[in-house]
Amino acid sequence: MTNLRDRKREAIPSVVLFLYSLSLAWPQYNAFVSIAAALAIVVIICFYRKEILVKLAAVPRLLYWAFGVFVCAVLVASLAIHDSASIAKAQNIIYWMLPFFLMYLLASFEKNKWLAAYYGFHLALLISNIIGLAEFIKTHGRVTGPYGHPNHFAMMLDILLPYCLFMAVNYYRSKNNRLLACGMLANSIWGVATLFLTASRGAILGILLGAYFCLILYGFRKILWQKMALIIVLLTCSLGYLGYNNMQNFHRSYDYERILLMESSYNMWNDHKVFGVGLANWEKEYQKKYISPQAKEKELDMPHNIIAYYFSTTGLIGGIGFCILMLGIMAYLIKNSLGLSLNVVFCYAMLLVAIAVTIHGLVDVGITMKSAARFFYGCLGLTVGVISCLDDKK
Repeated sequence: MTNLRDRKREAIPSVVLFLYSLSLAWPQYNAFVSIAAALAIVVIICFYRKEILVKLAAVPRLLYWAFGVFVCAVLVASLAIHDSASIAKAQNIIYWMLPFFLMYLLASFEKNKWLAAYYGFHLALLISNIIGLAEFIKTHGRVTGPYGHPNHFAMMLDILLPYCLFMAVNYYRSKNNRLLACGMLANSIWGVATLFLTASRGAILGILLGAYFCLILYGFRKILWQKMALIIVLLTCSLGYLGYNNMQNFHRSYDYERILLMESSYNMWNDHKVFGVGLANWEKEYQKKYISPQAKEKELDMPHNIIAYYFSTTGLIGGIGFCILMLGIMAYLIKNSLGLSLNVVFCYAMLLVAIAVTIHGLVDVGITMKSAARFFYGCLGLTVGVISCLDDKK
């Protein structure tokens, strides 16, 4: 009876990690996200309270510096212009980073507990796939999922797909459960098809270039020069051919609007170089002063380029801070991807996510989207937690 009670108690963190991962990957109900986060906090305090500070101190300094610079930058830029709405938005952006710490702590204490997160991700992907297919059968158009826009749906898939695919491959190679691994792989391939049904050019390009970079990095790590050179040449030719033959298919009527938005954002930054116009003021300033006479889309609330958004709304302070954040994250992931342990599979997944989200963010909202930001930081926390757990077991 005691052993049964202990096993049930030990299962609680895994169950909560599963629920919290599912809520981040499928954030359709705010109540579910909030309840799952609250459960995560309770479990961390009840089960690991004596080790919390030790684990938090183990987070790489590079990430703390990247987070710290970005947080200080958006706060300073918002406080400097004395705009309460922008200060509130800066606080929200910082709050969206909370999943990093919750996922990190849940994943870093005990080996293999983090597997629960991947089951949550795969369930979220399965739900996404079913909804995407049903929508396509009904409309035969670009699928939007529950997010109301195909690019927003694609942004979430940019984060979800690499983890599901890498986990399926890793699970298959471990030979623990080939049937489950095949199911995960089929779900991941279906997810790729769902991504293409969104017809989001930024998302598809981000995933392809992210995979391309990870492949080169893997070849560098393994020093498989001849094989990797052949694969890279074939991929380059294939991507070039597909790109050349599909330029007209990928062209859309609003493409010229993106250029006008960049011009408006540049002018906005040029007039407010240091602190920007405020995180909450881009739409107001755009419509009042900076909208191009040639613009047709007059109700936009951001420039559909995350770098332009941060430079125009938070000036040099916030724009440079955001660049430091993303470069710091990628530097950490590349450094750990060059190791020779199981850590690399998780680093490759997160590195692919970071590249895909960054590239997609150059033509869309990026991680200024709340659900995408929480999911992105949660996955980063999961990766750092897994690396910490595996390193501790060496």
